[in-house]
Amino acid sequence: MKYTLVTLFPEWFDSPLSAGLMARAREAGLVDFFFANPRDMTTDPHHTVDDRPYGGGPGMVLMLEPLVALLRSLPPERRGRMLALTPGGRPFTQNMARELAREPALTLICGRYEGFDARLFDILPIEPVCVGDAVLNGGEAAAMISRLAGRSHTVCTGVTVITAEETRTFHETTEVHFYPLTPQEVAWYCSLEEPYDKAGAYGIQAAGALLVQGLTGDYFNVMGLPIAALARILREMGVTEALSEN
Repeated sequence: MKYTLVTLFPEWFDSPLSAGLMARAREAGLVDFFFANPRDMTTDPHHTVDDRPYGGGPGMVLMLEPLVALLRSLPPERRGRMLALTPGGRPFTQNMARELAREPALTLICGRYEGFDARLFDILPIEPVCVGDAVLNGGEAAAMISRLAGRSHTVCTGVTVITAEETRTFHETTEVHFYPLTPQEVAWYCSLEEPYDKAGAYGIQAAGALLVQGLTGDYFNVMGLPIAALARILREMGVTEALSEN
């Protein structure tokens, strides 16, 4: 299945889609992800992607021209069915998930600012979809949490310790298993501030723990630092003994 993710922040997806089951599925050719950034279609020096709503109104919306140009530039077999993640769209349900799973290609358009220019839906055959009754910072968190739901993924942390005598580098991996999540659960979590400064869009040390069914490996590695493995490396390097002496 081909997924095209239209987002102003494609790097946001790098880590979760490059490890665990999603990485294996990509390597096996079962899924194919392509990232498209509307900024790449701008023509002004500042790469502007926001604009006033057509016809007036509060706030800013995604600028129409670069978004339309970007979507039109996608080959039809790559573009497939186009969905815009927006609060005013068709509610995302389990039946809709089964329906979309039969599509050979999907394009998910992540909202930003106050949403989309209303003319977008008149110009292109785009279906507005709502993941739940919440207004989100952007569609990226909802898209990521929905991809992790009901699946396992791998969190990998690399650590380097440097002393005057030597340098040691190691990594720790942890398999994290998510519960299947309803659209309402995804919307609730994405309505919090928590997902928007976390790799993978969740924090296992806080409300994100409610999404996790279990894990195999180091819990603290998922938080960001495998302290047990690090302590052993420090002991092997003689760092902890030196600290205790001082």
